Amino acid sequence: MKNENMISAAEFCECHHIEISFIDSLKETGLIEIATIEETSYIRESQLNDLEKIVRLYYDLILILRASRLSSIFCSAWRTCSMRLHC
Repeated sequence: MKNENMISAAEFCECHHIEISFIDSLKETGLIEIATIEETSYIRESQLNDLEKIVRLYYDLILILRASRLSSIFCSAWRTCSMRLHC
């Protein structure tokens, strides 16, 4: 294996506040490659930019889903209040 700078997957996850299962899922789908040395998973430096973009996209999607859910809840509550006022 070519000698590259690597970061442990556990350290990356800790710094980015994500679960190691997220990294495992990306590996299983072929989005990233993980090097395993002595039973420790490592991410190659060459993949860090792409991985950080994926993590940001993941966080953005979660925010959008939460906002959408809150919007639905608000709209439902608004309709309920409006119906009560018109009765």
